[in-house]
Amino acid sequence: MPKSGGWIHRKANSDEERFGLLDDPKGLKYRTQPVFQEPVGSPKNSGLVAFGFTSGVGSMLYGAQELGFNVIGNLEWRDYYRYRSDPKAKSTFLENFPGAYMSRGLNDTPKDLIPQQIDFLAGHPECGRFSTLSHSVTLGSGEYQATRGSDVSDIPMFIRMIGILRPRFFLMDDLPASFGPFPMEDYVRLLPDYDLFPEWVSNYGYGNIQKQRNRMFVVGALKSERFVFRPDEKTHQLSIQSMIADLIDSSGQGTVPNHATVDLERAPGRYVNLRFYGDRLKWKELQEIAAAELRGNVHYYSPEGERKVRPGTTNPRWDGPCPVLSGGYDPIHPIRRLPLTVRERARIQGFPDTFIFYSDPEGPYRKIWEPYDSDGQRGIKQTGKAMPLQFCTFVAGQVKAHIEGRPFQTEGGRILKPNPMVSQAKLDFCSTSGYADQEAACQACWLKDSCHIRNSKGLTCDSET
Repeated sequence: MPKSGGWIHRKANSDEERFGLLDDPKGLKYRTQPVFQEPVGSPKNSGLVAFGFTSGVGSMLYGAQELGFNVIGNLEWRDYYRYRSDPKAKSTFLENFPGAYMSRGLNDTPKDLIPQQIDFLAGHPECGRFSTLSHSVTLGSGEYQATRGSDVSDIPMFIRMIGILRPRFFLMDDLPASFGPFPMEDYVRLLPDYDLFPEWVSNYGYGNIQKQRNRMFVVGALKSERFVFRPDEKTHQLSIQSMIADLIDSSGQGTVPNHATVDLERAPGRYVNLRFYGDRLKWKELQEIAAAELRGNVHYYSPEGERKVRPGTTNPRWDGPCPVLSGGYDPIHPIRRLPLTVRERARIQGFPDTFIFYSDPEGPYRKIWEPYDSDGQRGIKQTGKAMPLQFCTFVAGQVKAHIEGRPFQTEGGRILKPNPMVSQAKLDFCSTSGYADQEAACQACWLKDSCHIRNSKGLTCDSET
């Protein structure tokens, strides 16, 4: 067995063990992260049922709820999403999805609350191991790259849950590199009754202002539905200014939830070594030099005095799109020159101001916050790891129209060049399974003009067929 210090590590016997689903629910950590959390309020009276698995704060479900789906629960193994500072503290997911519960897994959920029919299921399995900015595995670069390339994370567990719950439709988010350790053939093997549409999606193309927030999504539908996903990406000129200009004053006086200022006299523990090695700035000092020092990526000085770029720390321009928000870094406001507030981050992700985040004991109307203490980090993580709402809402709308037998207008536009890993996944699905409505699926596919599988089967894929 590999050793680290005094610890001996062993490989878990199952994904459920690996991700903590078999841990004793009476353990100490579950005092603040209970394995089951009761619903708050009453659900919507709707015949359409939506459900989450690894759905975090519910960003992939919020659009479905607004469209009339009844969101009834979220199975979330990641403890930080279930964190509560005390038993009476409020939960972001529960407060924003009335009548829905949050549970660590199926075994922690009362049997009568497990839905018998789900119309739409959504979730975002962990993607950090497939990101070039990930440092989730603390190994040397070569060994880290090899480990990241072979670790399937929790995607198989997500897919197996689809097989157990059998929703009519589902939406899964991750990154294209995940098809390396977990290829499309494995999806087909575990979900033989589903049509699967792997897509390379520009969230910017659906109205989000993060221009590089490009993600791999898998849209799934039972073959009996004969559903075909059709995209509708468009360019736009929205900027960060158009999203948050009215929030430029972060005085924290309680008029806007999740919009507190920082303590200018505090040294945050970030932006260290900015002017020289050993440098540690207070927020007010950072504010003074931000215009000159924090354009583009943040730089720092190494012990040798070499000036280097700190990856993943791009700061936004006021009149342009926003860099991609993450769950670990909070960009600097281009005018105020202080960290973006949780509310500003939420606006950038597409959340309305009525979606309230609960990340610390003081609640959403606190007057002072610190992005890089434990409470502040939860706020950054909840907003940064959330999915932009626009594309997920688009898919939920297309699914609802299909269920109700209504036309759903799309122009089929895409603004991204095809991703080769996603293209291969499309080919692999057609060669190992194929679609219930193959002609329509081919017509909506970006490979329709060059697909050797389509040509070998003699499919015309003309719009009139």
